[in-house]
Amino acid sequence: MQRKRCILLRYNKKFIYSIITNFLRGFMKTKHLSYLLILIISIPLTIRAQPKQFFPNGTYNEAIPTPASILGFDIGDKPARHHEVIKFFKVQAETSPRAQYFEAGETHEKRLLGYLVVSSEKNMTNLDKIKTQLNKLADPRKNHSINLNTTKGVAWMMYSIHGDELSGTDAAIQLAYQLTAGTDKQTMKILDELVVGIDPMENPDGRERHLAQLQQWGSDIPNSDAQGIDHNGIWPYGRGNHYFF
Repeated sequence: MQRKRCILLRYNKKFIYSIITNFLRGFMKTKHLSYLLILIISIPLTIRAQPKQFFPNGTYNEAIPTPASILGFDIGDKPARHHEVIKFFKVQAETSPRAQYFEAGETHEKRLLGYLVVSSEKNMTNLDKIKTQLNKLADPRKNHSINLNTTKGVAWMMYSIHGDELSGTDAAIQLAYQLTAGTDKQTMKILDELVVGIDPMENPDGRERHLAQLQQWGSDIPNSDAQGIDHNGIWPYGRGNHYFF
């Protein structure tokens, strides 16, 4: 059965290849060859020109810097490095009254463990009061008269605990921008009801190790082989932290 599948797969590939080859041969004999060349050249330019919309029809406060204006590239064009993420979070806290930047410490390799706390302007003004209310709820042995209907919830968003799982950190950047600059109803509702903590990377050392390998073995020509060294790296890889844990 496996042999039949392999033969069928080879047959399908040859069949598709013959169709494409015959089409191109016939097309090249016509006066429309120049149109084909123009089409082939313009396809990547057209794709590149299309703007990325993470939140279609979203509205934003133009006074808040976009990720591209701080990083120098659009989210998704390439992975953001640790220092770029920290810089972006600090700028968001400096320019948006909805955000505050905190540091929980640093890694063994001296990289800051920074995070952003985002909520509505009113909630950020009462942040200490909200923390006090939540601390009281944390001890069920004590009877506290707290109105749960008015107490704000907390959502902790923790990204990229494994350093070679890259997209989480870049998603954290986009989330931070959405919450600090977004003006649509859904974003405003989230900000009013929640205090959101955004930790962009739990393993900065592993991420930087993995990105360094990708940079070393990367090329201008994309490699479609998923098992290639430029996709996987080598030991000690980037999954673990400084201690490979």
